[in-house]
Amino acid sequence: MKNKRILLYFSLILTVLLLSGCSGASALDVSDTNSRSAAAQGSAAPEAALITEDEVKAAAYDHAGIAAEDVSFVKTNLDYEHGRTIYEVEFYSGNMEYDYEIDASTGEILSWDHDAEYDLRQNPGSGTSENYIGEAGAKEKALAEAGLSESDISHLSVKFDHEHGRAEYEVEFYSGRTEYNYEIDAATGEIISSEIDHD
Repeated sequence: MKNKRILLYFSLILTVLLLSGCSGASALDVSDTNSRSAAAQGSAAPEAALITEDEVKAAAYDHAGIAAEDVSFVKTNLDYEHGRTIYEVEFYSGNMEYDYEIDASTGEILSWDHDAEYDLRQNPGSGTSENYIGEAGAKEKALAEAGLSESDISHLSVKFDHEHGRAEYEVEFYSGRTEYNYEIDAATGEIISSEIDHD
């Protein structure tokens, strides 16, 4: 009798273990299948709504005020940053390099900058510290370019630097959630590059 009872308990425990193991695998299979299905649907939806590379290029050219026929080189790259899919667009026109980040779903320009590309053999960038525009002059140039006054900005930084064989000022500031960066030739006051990044 005692052996029958032990055998009955053992059978009961084995049955419970088998049933719980099967139901766990079944639940795992169902949830795994559901998550894969949701992931497939989630990844397919944004790609279907992306704007084309031609539309992105046209938006960048229009923003820069450049005709497509005046562009000598274009590179576009699709990337994922800050929770959204973006196009990175780089192109050249004349001696200027342009870089854009554009939202791939809406076409909104998120950030851009342009840099003057100099041939140092033709433009040595000479000048002495006596004829530099100074930090105050660089700040005024950057604020005028941005269309802002000093009371509109915060976190102003002006740094003197030597890059590309010439002296320049790097001016950075914020207005609201927008970051502005300018590189300004220290001798001439020319804006060499600008970048505006909307956060």
